[in-house]
Amino acid sequence: MMSRKFKIFRSRSPMCPSVRKGASMNFRYTILYVDDVRASLDFFTRAFGFEIAFLHESGDYGELSTGATKLAFSSTALMRQLGKQP
Repeated sequence: MMSRKFKIFRSRSPMCPSVRKGASMNFRYTILYVDDVRASLDFFTRAFGFEIAFLHESGDYGELSTGATKLAFSSTALMRQLGKQP
């Protein structure tokens, strides 16, 4: 099993709500990078009963209706086009 360490960086700005005393943080998105966005959306709708909330006409980005936190999928090809390494 591979172990990964993650660091959480917090802003020291008094304007940042996540560091104000008593403030809560909202988790809005989880984005999974996949080779085939449409196939991933289809799998999650069949396996877990989610509904597709959005699918870009290019097929490179899509979201499922999952409540307050969105489960989104972006194609690895799109990320490479944007100069990122998914």
